[in-house]
Amino acid sequence: MKRCSIPGSRRRVDHRGQCPRGIFSGFTVLELLTVVAILAVLAAILIPTLGGGRNAALRAQTRVQFSQWAAAFESYRQEYGSYPSFPSRRASALINEGVTADPRASHWFHDALAGVRRDGTSVAPDSSTEDSPNSRGIRFHFFHSGELVSPADVAAGRNSADDLNLIRDAFHHTSIAVVVDANRDGMITAADVPEGLPAVAAPDGGPELSPPGLGEGTSAAAIRAGVIFYTAGPGATTADDLILSWR
Repeated sequence: MKRCSIPGSRRRVDHRGQCPRGIFSGFTVLELLTVVAILAVLAAILIPTLGGGRNAALRAQTRVQFSQWAAAFESYRQEYGSYPSFPSRRASALINEGVTADPRASHWFHDALAGVRRDGTSVAPDSSTEDSPNSRGIRFHFFHSGELVSPADVAAGRNSADDLNLIRDAFHHTSIAVVVDANRDGMITAADVPEGLPAVAAPDGGPELSPPGLGEGTSAAAIRAGVIFYTAGPGATTADDLILSWR
């Protein structure tokens, strides 16, 4: 007796000489279109959700970075009696302000917290000033490779060549601001930054942004912290899109 011509099948043809329904392995065009439509709907639902989840995870990772840097700043203050000196000699700055891509060159923020230069050489006291970034070479923070722009980041287009060896956040942004409590009254107010909070550059050519002012009568009249950090999140267009260390 004839058998159905399906590999491995032991089922016989019916009395009409046809294979019973339901054993063919193929799909009709309608069935295939239905499956494709279902997959498209699922992709439309899941892809934005997964992207949003990754975005939230990177924002959380950036805040962890800020917390670690703030803790290192406080350890520096306890050791040296003051916070690291900013290039502007003010209480606020951009952490990559005035630095170059050369890892042998000084980087005021990195050198102060790491106790070494970006290439690992010791931090020599700067004889041209009254102080040095970290004359005792104490490592208050260990900058891992994910906190510095690498050649691979540049090759992949995540950063420009000008960003090489600069400090970055989890989103590969290098425009990051730091502000300290200059008068050590336990909070950061307009008295600490009379010039105003520095603006950070938004990614993708967006506008420069800064948090709300610290003046009287504003929702941010004072921030109860010794050190704060902030940067612009992806697609940032307003101050509400900033990633803040104190919220």
